[in-house]
Amino acid sequence: MPAISYGPPPSVASDIPSVVGNCVSKRHTFQDYSRIAAPDQTIPQRRGAPPLIDYTVYDWTIDFSKDLVTFGGTGGLMLSCMPADPSKNQTSASSARISTTRYMLYGRITARIKAVQQSGFVTSLITMSDIGDEIDWELVKNTAQTNVFYHQFEDQPPWNLTTLDPEFGKHFGMFNVTGGRLDDWHIYTIDWGHDKITWSIDGLVVKTFTRAVDGMNSTQVQQGMVPLWYPQTPSLVQFSLWDAGDNPSTMDWSGEADWSNLDPVYGRTAIFEYIDIQCYNDQDQPVDRWPPNTPDNRKGNGVVDPPMLADGSVMGQSNPSLVPNTNTSNLTPGMIANASAPTFRDPSKLPPGSRPPGSAASASINWDMAMFWIYGFLILRAIKLLS
Repeated sequence: MPAISYGPPPSVASDIPSVVGNCVSKRHTFQDYSRIAAPDQTIPQRRGAPPLIDYTVYDWTIDFSKDLVTFGGTGGLMLSCMPADPSKNQTSASSARISTTRYMLYGRITARIKAVQQSGFVTSLITMSDIGDEIDWELVKNTAQTNVFYHQFEDQPPWNLTTLDPEFGKHFGMFNVTGGRLDDWHIYTIDWGHDKITWSIDGLVVKTFTRAVDGMNSTQVQQGMVPLWYPQTPSLVQFSLWDAGDNPSTMDWSGEADWSNLDPVYGRTAIFEYIDIQCYNDQDQPVDRWPPNTPDNRKGNGVVDPPMLADGSVMGQSNPSLVPNTNTSNLTPGMIANASAPTFRDPSKLPPGSRPPGSAASASINWDMAMFWIYGFLILRAIKLLS
């Protein structure tokens, strides 16, 4: 069997981020929503970051359905999923996805998430490279599920290689969360190193996938079609909420979509309080950025809307320089949640007087107040009896 080259094609510049990575370590709380771009949606949907985006200005892109993204008044970001609206000729539910503008090649991603509990909906935190290397957390059907995919798009330009079987069930894992509910706050981590990947929930490692053992446990590796099954190309970090329960091809996995008791304004919702991105160097050690000398070669370029080709080029475009303005910061004021919006009020982080009704802390406060009145009543009754 002839050797297969999996590197970038000769036409690809050696410094484009999807080839070398350009990771910067940072905790993202989404308080500064001006750092989130909302470029026009491309058809077919683009892969990778928008071409020539200025990633010194923008940390994230809303890839589609910007009207289903809401920012919390005190930080955090909420994604909505809405049922199909026949009056708008919609035949499927609407959902949203957010992606980084920078590429990571090995590192740790940690997110605090309140996912959708009902069946049929997928709250996801993943890595995705242009050629289709993918590492997943998918929170669905009241379970936390992991997966690893390799070179899903290698049969497409510019690689034009073999069409691979995605091996859907072979590298899959499924776990319960503490307390048994996805719609409670939990911390999910993907730790991606050169030799192994670990997935954690609330600080506890639940799955490990190694290059040497699990990466070779692939039917296509054993058949000599690919050298290993292990993500090893720079990837975007993406998170999303989507409806899998109204699609026959995914319904068996996710369960039928439960649209009952739907919030009339926000629909089904998943909240991301923060996402930590920690870059690793070539020894899998945490660093501020990697590679350390990667130039910010898109600075000042803004965002262009034509779809990016798989090699990072744009058909008919020659390095346009657009001023980042309403083209990317076109998030209307109505999308910015009021500071008292209950969807973003994390009871554990609020002063006692401002905890919302129904939270554990609120219940404790109410119980303390109740005990105060009970004891007061008993004392007054005792005084009256003694007199």
